[in-house]
Amino acid sequence: MKRSLIIFFVLFCFVLTSSVVLAQKKLPAEKTAKKQLPRVSYVDKFGKPDTCSIEVKQDKKGNKAVATVTLFNDEKVAALTVPLRFGDGKTPIYCDSVSFVKTRVDYFQLKSALIDSANQTVLIGLIADLSGKVPALDKGKGDVAHVYFTWKTGAKAEAVTLDTTFIRPSNSLKLVTENVKDIIPYWDNKKAQIEFRTAK
Repeated sequence: MKRSLIIFFVLFCFVLTSSVVLAQKKLPAEKTAKKQLPRVSYVDKFGKPDTCSIEVKQDKKGNKAVATVTLFNDEKVAALTVPLRFGDGKTPIYCDSVSFVKTRVDYFQLKSALIDSANQTVLIGLIADLSGKVPALDKGKGDVAHVYFTWKTGAKAEAVTLDTTFIRPSNSLKLVTENVKDIIPYWDNKKAQIEFRTAK
């Protein structure tokens, strides 16, 4: 099992590195729409359906918002990837940062968030154990990341809904169990809308 997790880690790092290279180049709008926004069907053969959800809270008087990513899992999770899209490449909103402080994964040994401002995506990657001493994420429910956004004051767009996406070369919403089995959790973004104040 340990060997399998090491292999997964190496592949994971390769995928993240490849994503950084690709992030330096803005994708054409038509390719972005067709190839980076597939609908995700959940596949969970281990008990109750796991769920990854995202909820936005924003400053109604200002120009900032925070999106909280929450995970429910009924088996131990050794790693997860959560790719997010927050616009179409032209939406007047920016991702400032991602924090894992005081979340369920705060103790994970690898916590990564790659922000691609050109394509308006964020790739969150998490691995619990790199040394053989850190336990996988136990069963339960709670926050795994806080994503912070800012938008231009008086932006013309009325709203944007945060969604999961596909980020090249092979990053999609996924959990990995202790036994290195993939799970695609159910995705819930019903409360993931950021509303802009319309410019006068």
